Amino acid sequence: MELVRVRACRGAEGCPHAVGDVAGAAEALRGVLVKTRAAEVVREKAGGLPRVHDQLTIAVSGCPNACSQPQIADFGLIGAEVPQLHAEACVGCGACVEACREAALELHGSALTLVPERCLACGACIRACDYGALTAGESGWRALVGGRLGRHPRLAQELDGYHPLERVEATLETIVELWSAVGRPHERIGALLERVSEDRDVPLHELLRGGVRS
Repeated sequence: MELVRVRACRGAEGCPHAVGDVAGAAEALRGVLVKTRAAEVVREKAGGLPRVHDQLTIAVSGCPNACSQPQIADFGLIGAEVPQLHAEACVGCGACVEACREAALELHGSALTLVPERCLACGACIRACDYGALTAGESGWRALVGGRLGRHPRLAQELDGYHPLERVEATLETIVELWSAVGRPHERIGALLERVSEDRDVPLHELLRGGVRS
């Protein structure tokens, strides 16, 4: 059995929906796992004989379709590309509205508006626009931590913001180091982060940004 597993969506092979370099992100995270000796941590926390649910799972997805299932991984990424609206360039063709599955774009006559709270930053509207009315604004990775299946399933918690790959790598490194330092036998990443965040009275995003402090 693999002690650590990195799975990537088909964006790594050229899926048209993918935002960002899925293959590159997956390879970068594999590098972090080697650097932090994550496989050895898995073996240590499992007491020498790891079971399937002791495996550390990483998932990288290029869009919110999330084919690699980052929501149930210990650490997951979803590619993100936030549209930037240039209303003066809109010709009212409606292609972007048709492309958006979240109804995050509304066209009233020739006036196009963006509803940010509905947007999943998939980039579909940007690809659909031929007139420059929608271009790529903020981009990066949505980071999710602590998902799992099993007897007590839970969806991963998403960290705020869109993160560059370097920050994502640092976050994963912090998680593995924290797990190595204070993780309990057979404790999953989600349970660990929840426990340490409560014990230290520190919000999760600050805990991961601040590094390991035992």
